[in-house]
Amino acid sequence: MRHTIFGGAVSRFSVVAGDEIRVETGVLWLTFEARDVVLRGGQSFVAPRSGEVMAQSLGGDARFRLWRAGKTAQTARRFE
Repeated sequence: MRHTIFGGAVSRFSVVAGDEIRVETGVLWLTFEARDVVLRGGQSFVAPRSGEVMAQSLGGDARFRLWRAGKTAQTARRFE
């Protein structure tokens, strides 16, 4: 599933263990369980367990994909 967070905006969403957030363009600042991660285009973060993610775009818009853990995500990756 593709998402865009516009310059400086903040978004919050739930993930389950194994979900992958892969940045396509821009810079995305993630906070997961009090851990901060900054990702640029081509970089990704895999959730080690279920929880809430807070995401903010830095310096402009950030586009990313959220690959859900499990069979559906694996199938989708093959056709990307």
